[in-house]
Amino acid sequence: MWTISGSSENCHDFHPMFFTHDRSFEEFFCICIQLLNKTWKEMRATSEDFNKVMQVVREQIMRALTLKPNSLDQFKSRLQNLSYTEILKIRQSERMNQEDFQSRPILELREKIQPEIMELIKQQRLNRLCDGTCFRKISSRRRQ
Repeated sequence: MWTISGSSENCHDFHPMFFTHDRSFEEFFCICIQLLNKTWKEMRATSEDFNKVMQVVREQIMRALTLKPNSLDQFKSRLQNLSYTEILKIRQSERMNQEDFQSRPILELREKIQPEIMELIKQQRLNRLCDGTCFRKISSRRRQ
């Protein structure tokens, strides 16, 4: 079993689409079941592939929800754009980016410049604390 937010007890996300329809949760459920059926067919899955299909469907739903659709129709149309092949393309590009950032030259460079960067950040923060921050005075006309 999985939750949509990853951590349902600590989730504070607001999704306006749930307030646009009288039976929004039922509609949401129906959309997700239709997505499950569509993804199942696209993957040509068997009963042994159930967990794989559920992982893909979860990713499709999560990616559509991160865009915070305003209505269930927007949510549904965003899911239409996140087909199984599209999820595969996204995963592949993320994997390539991950491999680029985890390559040996990048890790060595990061290790070499990190102390300098941390010192620079520390110095900038100390300067900000010492100098303070100036606030603009708001005119009386703007307050009204």
